Amino acid sequence: MGGSVITEVLEKSGRRCCICFGLNGDLDRKRGQIAHLDHNHQNNKIDNLAFLCLEHHDEYDTRNSQSKSWTINEVKHYRSDLHK
Repeated sequence: MGGSVITEVLEKSGRRCCICFGLNGDLDRKRGQIAHLDHNHQNNKIDNLAFLCLEHHDEYDTRNSQSKSWTINEVKHYRSDLHK
């Protein structure tokens, strides 16, 4: 992932998790990571990336057999709302 792409994701999010914001209106800065929304780590297009707190990134990347994980469309919706 190129430095300019990382910088753009971090600047747009302000290091705020879009899922925390979407669920609770939480605008606190978080320790987190940049998630590849399509789970393809080779796809570094800006539309495929979102800053998530560590807890939500872990939940997003985990495939559960019993509970429903976050969908790509949910995260993109929350990311869009946060960036506004």
